[in-house]
Amino acid sequence: MSENERLRINIQPVLSETEKLEIKNTRKYMIDMLMVLLAPMAMSFYYYGLRAVLLVLYAVLSALICEFLSSKIYKFRASYSDLSSIVTAISIAMCIPASSAWWVPVLITVFALAVVKFPFGNSRSLMFLPSAAGIAFLTVCNSASMFSYPVIPTTADKFAQLSSSNAALGNSIAYMLSQGNSIGINIISYIDIAVGNVSGPMGTTCAVAIIGGLLYLLIRRPRTAMMSFVYLGTCAVYAFLFPRITTGRGISIIMELCSGLTGFAALLFVTNETLAPKRTNARVLYAVLMGLITMILRTFGSIEDSTVFAVLIANAFACTLDQKLPITKREKLLLDKKKEAEAMSTDKPVDTDEQSQIVAQKVMEIINNSEETQESAEDENGGVENE
Repeated sequence: MSENERLRINIQPVLSETEKLEIKNTRKYMIDMLMVLLAPMAMSFYYYGLRAVLLVLYAVLSALICEFLSSKIYKFRASYSDLSSIVTAISIAMCIPASSAWWVPVLITVFALAVVKFPFGNSRSLMFLPSAAGIAFLTVCNSASMFSYPVIPTTADKFAQLSSSNAALGNSIAYMLSQGNSIGINIISYIDIAVGNVSGPMGTTCAVAIIGGLLYLLIRRPRTAMMSFVYLGTCAVYAFLFPRITTGRGISIIMELCSGLTGFAALLFVTNETLAPKRTNARVLYAVLMGLITMILRTFGSIEDSTVFAVLIANAFACTLDQKLPITKREKLLLDKKKEAEAMSTDKPVDTDEQSQIVAQKVMEIINNSEETQESAEDENGGVENE
């Protein structure tokens, strides 16, 4: 019985061992991303109360419904258990103003999943980051709904229905930079930035929460965290060399790194394992490219914060970086070992000319296999210790 016939009579296809392993690895990655999102969510709930909770719920519910309906339209098996749709929905909710109408997170989430993600399969076969594409879509269509940030409400108003019609608007750090304005040297301003007591996307303004997420990534996924730090380092160097304010290069670096979606992109956008290159040198260049494009678009673009557009542009170059960059000595050694193993198993000589044609693909396979083996070993060791 074919897969289409199974779907037609509502019989779910049996997953192969490879598919089960892919879903398991995706779920482990998404759990780490959910852990990274805990602090930004907590700060958004603290500052904006009930409104932030509702926006997250709108996004998550629309993601689950969208995955169910898309599985019927595109004829694929819905995989709620890999948590990818939920992570996408929460990421989107964290990047919008707390005063957004209910349809804002719903529209962005539906576009991200139904248009950008599911037509190409699932979270393991992406072409562009769905959350970034959804935010970019609404930015182009209705930028006012994306950059109208309310001031932090008082304690009495945190559990009120904060909406765009009655919210007092404030100036975000990204807007101040676009106008050439500085936060100055008042220590209170820096404390507010550290704890997130400033206007901006509701889950991205707290520098302490972002730093905590980066430290978590550094412990759990060092190769992934490397891209985050390279991205932030690139933005910092550009802000030092080409400041948009006149009150000092140090202040320029702080404002650029703490404005808009810069820190949040370092946590969630740069680090997407499906879209990021697999080779180490390609990952470094990928993060540098994304940081440069981010800062160039901010400097010369007309949009207050164009981080998501830089993410999408960098996504388009990820595969090219993996395939075109010369292999390193370590990758060459791994490739030679792979060749020797294949030659011993088949008892056939290895054609050296073939190496130049399949180098990039083999290197990526070797790196992926080594990472999966390491993760499996860690799981087994953890199971033995638990026993």
